[in-house]
Amino acid sequence: MVKISNMENQTMLPSPTEDVLTDHIREVRQIEREGYELGVKRGRNALFWIAGLMVVADMLIAYGKDELNLALVGLVAGIASIFTGLGFLTRKKPYIALLSGMVLYIGLWATDLVFSLRAGSFNGTTAFSGLIVRIVFVIFLARALPDARKLERILRELPS
Repeated sequence: MVKISNMENQTMLPSPTEDVLTDHIREVRQIEREGYELGVKRGRNALFWIAGLMVVADMLIAYGKDELNLALVGLVAGIASIFTGLGFLTRKKPYIALLSGMVLYIGLWATDLVFSLRAGSFNGTTAFSGLIVRIVFVIFLARALPDARKLERILRELPS
């Protein structure tokens, strides 16, 4: 530190070495944050894809079975809007949003299997259709969780 003395007040000016180190640390933190944001972005995109594909798939299946009605459309739109809302929530609370989305997605999948078993319409090909896509979505959401936790911690540390 370079100390400049004045009769009225004292001012401490940082040395050039401290400026360089501070700037370097700031740049490293920014790069780290951008890496975490990229992981969260993948999870966010997965939530949006889940919402969109759910609407398309459920509407096509219901239309094919001639079971398309207003209640089903409302239910599917409501669930899709929850996933979309969670996608937007990842901007402020990434960890909570991604974890909630993953739990909801797995829960809906399990509920669908249980109801098809109870209705007696369980069919191995229907129950596991899209299994690879569902697993891919769960993997994207699960892989985004550590980055989301770290990003949320960084966001908490930043001054408001």
